[in-house]
Formats: sequence, structure tokens, C-alpha cells
Amino acid sequence: MLLKIVDDAMTKAEEVGEGLRRPHKNKLHTYFSLTDDFVGLKIGESAKANAFDFSAKEFESLKTLLEEMLNE
Repeated sequence: MLLKIVDDAMTKAEEVGEGLRRPHKNKLHTYFSLTDDFVGLKIGESAKANAFDFSAKEFESLKTLLEEMLNE
């Protein structure tokens, strides 16, 4: 439910002409604001504070990409 609210807020910001330079970061910070979890932290700080489950399947493609970049 909260993600729907966040998506609606992002859509509304675009509709009223707010050009968000980093929409992926704005979306994440909006979510943190609504849950009050990690709200005062930068994304890297949130990651260190265990905001993300890096063992989740959703991270597999990102981990693969980063591993490939390291091996170049």
C-alpha cells in the first residue's frame, strides 16, 4: 500500500512540473519518510544499517552486473 502512495506522489510531482533529477532516490527517500525507517540517512548509510536484504532475489541481477564490472 505504501508503494502505491509513493508512486502516486512521484506521478503528481511530475504532473505539477517538478523535475526530479534523481527519481529513484526520491522514491526511496519518500518511502523511508512514510515508514519513518532510515529517514535521516543517506542511501549508503541506510544500506549499512540493514535497510535492504541483499540476499533477496531482486538483487541478483544487480549483484551479477557489479561482479562482471569488477572482473573487467
